[in-house]
Amino acid sequence: MPAPPIPTCGATADNPYMIALYYCYVPVASVSSLIDFHDRFSVTIGGRIRASPEGINGVLSATRLELTSYEDALRIYLANQAPASAPVLELDVKYCHLRDDVPASKQTFDKLSVASTGEVVSTGWYGGHDAAHNKPRRRRWRRNK
Repeated sequence: MPAPPIPTCGATADNPYMIALYYCYVPVASVSSLIDFHDRFSVTIGGRIRASPEGINGVLSATRLELTSYEDALRIYLANQAPASAPVLELDVKYCHLRDDVPASKQTFDKLSVASTGEVVSTGWYGGHDAAHNKPRRRRWRRNK
C-alpha cells in the first residue's frame, strides 16, 4: 500500500504565513537583554522563545519576509553579544510552510512569548539540580496588534 501523500502548501497570496524553528547554543551574558531585544518583533511575529544562559530556542510564525528579517537581526545581535572566546555562531533555522489541510489560524501564533529558562531545550532531566532550576523565571506575553 503506498504511503499517503504529504500535504504540500506554501506561502501564497491567500496565506503568506510560515513557521520558523530554530536554536543556537551560544553563551548569553544577559538573558534579560536578549528578552528585551525581542520587544521590537512582538507586533509582527508570534511564537514561543526560550532564552537561557546557554543560548536560545524558538518556534515562530509570520510572513517569510518578517521571519528572515528577524533571523538576520538575531544573528547580528548574538554575534555582537557572544564573547570573543565563544565558538562560531551556528544559528540553525528551519522554515516550514503551513499545511493546506489545517486552517492557518490553528498553525500560527497570535502573540510572542519570550521566557527565561535554565536551558535552551527542556530535557526533563535536571542533572542534579532541583526542579526550580528549569522553571521559567521571566516571561513576557505580547499580543500582536
